[in-house]
Amino acid sequence: AKRYELVIDQDQVNPIFIHQNYESSSSSHLSGSSLKIKIKSHIKVVIVEYISGNDLGLHSGITNIDLEENAKLEYIKVLPSELQNRYLGSVFTEQKRDSLFNGVIITLGGSISRHHLVANLNGENATGNFHGLFTLDKSQHSDTLSYMKHHAPRTYSGQLYKGALSDESRGIFTGKLFIARDAQ
Repeated sequence: AKRYELVIDQDQVNPIFIHQNYESSSSSHLSGSSLKIKIKSHIKVVIVEYISGNDLGLHSGITNIDLEENAKLEYIKVLPSELQNRYLGSVFTEQKRDSLFNGVIITLGGSISRHHLVANLNGENATGNFHGLFTLDKSQHSDTLSYMKHHAPRTYSGQLYKGALSDESRGIFTGKLFIARDAQ
C-alpha cells in the first residue's frame, strides 16, 4: 500500500483537493493507500478527497486525521457515479481540545462500497460530525459504520445520513456512540 502524509500548519483560503486513483489489471487484485493528515493548532482548512479507479479489483483507502487544539477541518470524501469498482474506506480522527471535525461522505458510485468512520473526541469541547449521502442504482451496495467515541467530558458529536435507492441497490447505515466513564 502507498503511504502519504500531509501536515497543514497554515490556514488555507482555498480547499485542498486530494485525488486518489486506483487502477488494477485483474478483478482479484487488491490495491490500497494510507493517508495521514495532521492539522496544527488554530488552523482552519477544507479538504476534498476524490476517489476514482477502473472497474477491476478491490481498492482500500485509510485516512487518519489528527486535529490539534482548536484546529478546524471540513472534510469531504466523494465516490463519483462513474466509479464501478469495489471500495473499502476508513476515516479515523484523533481530536484534541476545542477541535472541530465536520466529515461528509458522498457515495454516488462503486459496485460495493464500505465506509468505516471513527471519531475519537479526546479533548474537552471537541466536536466531531459524520454526515453522508448515498444515491445508488442497479445492484450497487453501500455500507457505512459510523462510531463516535467520547473520551473526554463536554465533547459533542452528530451523525446524519440520507440515501436514495433504486432497482436492486442496497444501502446500510449503522451509527454507534461510546461515552467513556470519565466523559459522563
